[in-house]
Amino acid sequence: MNENKKNNKGYGLIAAVLVLLAGAGLFMLGRYMKHAAESFSKEETSLQNRLDTLPVLETDGEISAAIMGEPKNYLIKNYVFKNSPTIKDTVLNVLNGEYLCVYVVEETLTYFLKSMFKAGESPYYSMWVEKPYCQISAPLCFNNGVKISKPDSLTFLFSLWDRSKRIFEDEINPEKRENFSINSRYYPDRNVNESENEKVIKDIFTSFGNNAEELAKRFGEDGIKFESRYNFTYMSRDDKATFAVRLGGGKADFNVFEGKNVIIVGGDKISTATQENLMGKVWSVFGIVIMVLAVIIVLSAAVYLLSTLKTKKE
Repeated sequence: MNENKKNNKGYGLIAAVLVLLAGAGLFMLGRYMKHAAESFSKEETSLQNRLDTLPVLETDGEISAAIMGEPKNYLIKNYVFKNSPTIKDTVLNVLNGEYLCVYVVEETLTYFLKSMFKAGESPYYSMWVEKPYCQISAPLCFNNGVKISKPDSLTFLFSLWDRSKRIFEDEINPEKRENFSINSRYYPDRNVNESENEKVIKDIFTSFGNNAEELAKRFGEDGIKFESRYNFTYMSRDDKATFAVRLGGGKADFNVFEGKNVIIVGGDKISTATQENLMGKVWSVFGIVIMVLAVIIVLSAAVYLLSTLKTKKE
């Protein structure tokens, strides 16, 4: 009986050590995911940190006083351009309104070959790969009439929430409506109710069968690209904006930082703006959850190990 107890304690110690090692490994995995997530949003964080170092102006009076003072960089929060001129959508002539900015992202339906797949299983997966397509903006001026010079580096930043907002039928030019879907995507090459892509991709696999080598050649690293669609986001005259600006000597200029200057549309903080950055947020959350879980596992295993060793000594 005593021998069985000793054996059980021995197995318990081995199990505790294994759990302790597994917890440590899990913690390292969570730490890796969190570190990887930070690399996804590195540019966003850098831009936000630059903005946060600047003195803040919030009223027309403060802005007018700064314009008449010595040249200096400022951060203006939640500003509404009430008197700026507007533009129309001259990108693809889809939207019919008046805007301060029209921002378009191109999304291309791309099929990728799975690294591994079983017989009878679909050997590919698809996703809409996005990239910035075009940004057009109106001349911007403060409500006191002072025009703000715009460098080529000026970029309007919209959150994924803004980009996901529905654009309604009455905002679309009539001749474009049959190419505009309910998820606010414009398909220039077809009516939104038609799709031949599944047929085309099936024909590819019918031609090559399950020959993985031939399929890999056909797909390549970038996959097989099919049609592109376009996601429209716009800034209206009543939208709030946050931006860095250089004021003084009777002038105003968006050219504050080297490399990139931004106008944050709809708030005063840079939000997740791309699929990549969203993935970074998700990885960060999962990384933190895994690290917390790992700490609980390690502590539990350590407590069990210490109590078992103590009992063994007694």
